[in-house]
Amino acid sequence: MVDSTPSLSEFASEYYNSRLDVCERHKRQVLYTVDQLNSFATEITASDLSEELVGRFLSSLSCSPATVDGKRSCLLAVWRAAWEAGLADRPPRAKLIPKPRVPDQIPEAYTLAEMRAILQAAAILEGTTEGIPSAGFWGSLIRV
Repeated sequence: MVDSTPSLSEFASEYYNSRLDVCERHKRQVLYTVDQLNSFATEITASDLSEELVGRFLSSLSCSPATVDGKRSCLLAVWRAAWEAGLADRPPRAKLIPKPRVPDQIPEAYTLAEMRAILQAAAILEGTTEGIPSAGFWGSLIRV
């Protein structure tokens, strides 16, 4: 008898490629993360998933905490979907998979002097943009 249980990669690919409500970029990210897990743990099925395995995989990554957190979310979503499809033995217990501490990101902004220089440069623009005098168009857009 041949085992017809799909690998986690096969399941994720079939599941996400059939979803119309998930953007292509997110699909690629999820499938890439599942492929990384498969490289880490060899070809696995949904029933092979455990909090310990996912935690070890995430700990092995050498990337930013924000990236690790994103991969954690991807794997939890695939695991939940596999459980709902009857392929995983149980749903993931997210609290058992360590969540990396992601530092607050400080937004970059122009200094007051830089903004003055940008607005002064916009004010002397000649010509039109979309039928509007360029100086007014760019000056207004910059202020928004």
